[in-house]
This record gives sequence, structure tokens and C-alpha cells, in this order.
Amino acid sequence: MRYTLGERLTRLRNKKGVSQAEAATEIGIDSSTLCKYEKNQCDPSKEALMKLADYYRVEIDYIVGRKPGRIVNNLDDINRQELLQVLEALREQKEILEKQLEKINVLISNIEGKLI
Repeated sequence: MRYTLGERLTRLRNKKGVSQAEAATEIGIDSSTLCKYEKNQCDPSKEALMKLADYYRVEIDYIVGRKPGRIVNNLDDINRQELLQVLEALREQKEILEKQLEKINVLISNIEGKLI
């Protein structure tokens, strides 16, 4: 099934799980403009197409209907900043767990020392 440009944009936004207003703000365009794109009432400029492709991480050729959908860099809907935040949280948890493990090992050594 061939979708219109507007249908592809709507599907990408829905897949990302954001409202038109949220997407427009993050893309850097007016929400009424994004609404017009999604309703096929006007076509995005070259600059807008680049912003849309970057935001949805797809090729411009997908947005304009020249290629089947392909996510750029295989990150799906997780952007680089979100990945960095998750990575930092995991590192913090690792440090906490390592400190707790040290305390447990000291406790085990103390208990073993009393048993011997």
C-alpha cells in the first residue's frame, strides 16, 4: 500500500508516541504547519524535510515516498540523548552495586574470621 506524505508523517509520529504539538516543538516548526503536512494541505520545504527526517530518523526518500521505510542507524525510536541518559543511569547503578558488594565481602570476611 502506498501512503501519502502526510500519512507517512502521521504514522512516524504515532510510532514515536508523541502529539503533533510535541513533535512540532522538537522539530522546530509550528504545530499548524505539521498539521498541514500531515493532512497533505502543503508540502514541506527542503529544510523542513531534513528536520523531519532527522527527527524521525528516516531517509528523506522514505518521507517523500521514493523508498520503503528504513530507520537510520537502527536506533528505532530511542535518540542519542536518551541512550546517553540510560547509559549514565546504568553506570551509577553499577557503582552503587559495587560499593554494596564490597560491604558484603567485608561482612563475610568478618563472619568467617569469627568462625575460625
